[in-house]
Amino acid sequence: MAAGQSKRYGSDKRQFILPNGLSMLEQVINKSCSVLEHCIVVVDDKSWCEKLASKNIEVLVADKAALGMGYSLAAGCKKAADLKWDALLVLLADMPFVSPQTIALVRDKLSQHEIVVPVYCGAKEGNEKGRRGHPVGFQSCHFTALTKLTGDSGARALLGAQTDNCVFPVVDDVGILQDIDSPQDWQNFQE
Repeated sequence: MAAGQSKRYGSDKRQFILPNGLSMLEQVINKSCSVLEHCIVVVDDKSWCEKLASKNIEVLVADKAALGMGYSLAAGCKKAADLKWDALLVLLADMPFVSPQTIALVRDKLSQHEIVVPVYCGAKEGNEKGRRGHPVGFQSCHFTALTKLTGDSGARALLGAQTDNCVFPVVDDVGILQDIDSPQDWQNFQE
């Protein structure tokens, strides 16, 4: 998911250059592609198609991205359904610190569970009320509901309604919680 407006950041945070020389978005794409067979990057305008052309990904422009993350997620999920994927993972472009191992764990758990939501081990062991993070994985049985999302709350309501169908693996990866919404967030992560 890379279609956000970066309003709190003040500039396009997807292009923020990390200490390793990659933009925030490039880092998320590289980590995702190192573990996943196929990747769709949902963006908000066509200029990204050219910028990301050298990557081994499909770039999808979400026409209603400005109306909220729900619309972008719905567009990406519709594309995954059209491609007849068995499952999808939702990774956020402003979360560049998620480890490839966590991405692989969520992917692997989807073979046996409908919804996979990682929980940072700083939370109570195995307790779904702990600090949940991303990526969140969904089997295709939830694609219809995901394609109907609107607004800016993403899949939060679906997760709430489907708690019995979720598994919450505990991970030692604080990156699942670290989204960079403002320059201050970046400063906090550096300390």
